[in-house]
Amino acid sequence: MSNEVENNVVDEVENNEFKPVVTVRGQEFDFSYTVEDVDKFTKKFVIKVEGDLFLAFERESYYANKNKYSIPGFRKGKATMHAIKAYYGDHVFIEGAVDQAIDAVYRVMYRPVLLKVNMAASPDVEVRGITENTIEFAYIITVFPEVGEINYKGMEIHCYDEDKYVKELAEKKLQDARKQAGSYTEVDDRPLQDGDTANIDYLGKVDDVPFAGGEAKGYDLVIGSNTFIPGFESQLVGMNKGETKDINVTFPEDYHEELAGKAAVFTVTLNGIKVMNMPELDDEFAKDVSEFDTLDELKADYEAKAKEEGHKQVVNMNNNAIVEAILSATEYEVPEKTIVEAAESQMENMESQLKKAGLTFEQYATYTGLTKENLLADYKERARASEKKNMVLSAIIEREGIKCETEDVEKVIQENAAKAGKEVDDYKKEMKNDEFDYIINQILSDKLLALLQQVNNLVYDK
Repeated sequence: MSNEVENNVVDEVENNEFKPVVTVRGQEFDFSYTVEDVDKFTKKFVIKVEGDLFLAFERESYYANKNKYSIPGFRKGKATMHAIKAYYGDHVFIEGAVDQAIDAVYRVMYRPVLLKVNMAASPDVEVRGITENTIEFAYIITVFPEVGEINYKGMEIHCYDEDKYVKELAEKKLQDARKQAGSYTEVDDRPLQDGDTANIDYLGKVDDVPFAGGEAKGYDLVIGSNTFIPGFESQLVGMNKGETKDINVTFPEDYHEELAGKAAVFTVTLNGIKVMNMPELDDEFAKDVSEFDTLDELKADYEAKAKEEGHKQVVNMNNNAIVEAILSATEYEVPEKTIVEAAESQMENMESQLKKAGLTFEQYATYTGLTKENLLADYKERARASEKKNMVLSAIIEREGIKCETEDVEKVIQENAAKAGKEVDDYKKEMKNDEFDYIINQILSDKLLALLQQVNNLVYDK
């Protein structure tokens, strides 16, 4: 595309006005467009380029492509447009003119028109017709539909009690340290019991066919940890070392799409049984695992750390609980094209990271038991949830008139500058646009969550 074809996003856009004008080599040309509503996810912007604008794009195509043509009597790249058309036919620059038109008009319409209809995915283009001096084409735009009714007030939402959570977190820290200090003893004289660690080989099949991720050897499984599919661990209880047994289970309905709800048979061999010997909780234990001399001092340290960590975790978990309750109560359908594009982008990023690490996807699949189908299905579900969340929360922000004021942003920047040990003006100069965007989005999010906490009945019983 020649740099002579310019964007023409005019000042009137701020007043919701738009002039359908393209500037080519300093000269303005009008074009026309109409909008067709195909369905709730799709709009077509039908563009008509004709007359002088058509000729301008055709000439741009000539400038971009003239070096490709050899004409008797002219040095290569020096033949006139008229001479090339006479030699190769009047149509020779039409395809290039169409490309010029599609690109230039899109750039003109992108911000003032297309973004304002909530464009949700990259557009497709449909060329409808080309005549002697007219091009008609359409941008097929996938849009986010309007969010309808949202149930976000007066709900009973179950949240985490911070004191209870902090106590449990401190106890977990203590027990984790105890486990790390423990040792295993092999058991040969009795069957497997709840709480034991079983070392197993297993092979899973659905309809007598092995499936990806359904096989392992020498796997250590703590019985009662609920690590595996419901019913798997309990059926191992009572097995003896060296015994092989078929375990019948059914995958949960919310499991990976290709296995969800399906019956499976795992052939399991118990290689060995281990029991962890846990140290006594006393002052000697505290000395062994820390710099403290007494168990009370160690517990006090874990409680202090749990209080600091737990507060942040509880805030995040309760905010998530509020948002999830609202999303669960709200119907909203995300355009499938948006989901597919997001999932494929995630897959490309993942394969790029594997390549940097010197791995192929096939190697990764062997290590993890995952397939591209597994990952794409997972990425799609994440994209669906993420886009729904963004649209629903944005709709609430708009309906409640929540704003990010200049003083809000200035306050955050001042706090960030102080943390960085810099003057505010110097800090601002170093900030990038996405940092400003992040601050604004965080302020809006904080204000929204504060509102949602006020207008709902939060029950702290988890």
